[in-house]
Amino acid sequence: MNSQIENAQRDAAARLLGYANQAKQTIAALPDLTKDQIDQANADIDAKVKTWTNNINQAQSIADVQTALANGEKDINNTSLIAQGQSQQTVTKEKNAANSVIDDAAAKAKAAIDALNPLSDKADREAQVDKDAAAAKAAIAKATNATDIDTAQKAGTDTLNTDTASAQLKSTKEAADAELTKYGQDAKDKIAAMPDLTPDQIK
Repeated sequence: MNSQIENAQRDAAARLLGYANQAKQTIAALPDLTKDQIDQANADIDAKVKTWTNNINQAQSIADVQTALANGEKDINNTSLIAQGQSQQTVTKEKNAANSVIDDAAAKAKAAIDALNPLSDKADREAQVDKDAAAAKAAIAKATNATDIDTAQKAGTDTLNTDTASAQLKSTKEAADAELTKYGQDAKDKIAAMPDLTPDQIK
């Protein structure tokens, strides 16, 4: 019976170590954890492996060995869950910050477009800003780590800047066209006011 318990203890200790290593790999792959957070989680896991391996080795029956292994795995899993929570919290914070940047950029774009005169399609262009801001936020929501969140944010602000630049160009063109039309009308008025021109000459 003792050799059976010893075999069970060896097997359980090996399984616990394997479970711990798997947990460490999972934690290492979590997005946006700091090195300190990963090191802390790994240290916690190492301490738990030591404690529960000791409990496994002190078990007096195969049932006790299995109970110690199950409890050890559960304890290690708790460390993994804490790390996942930290990761999720960080990613959520990064997404909120990126959404704020998009909100600010959209507000600035709309204010800049609103201030443009002349601009015949102002309402359409402001609606486009809203659409582009929503698209940027959707991309941010889909992102799973800081790099992807940053990429989505930059792409969003670039698009909003393009919306503003495009509206400014249109406004400048409309102003130039209006100036040209006015210049042309002034010239026509001057010609019409000239004495002794026949109607055919005025045309």
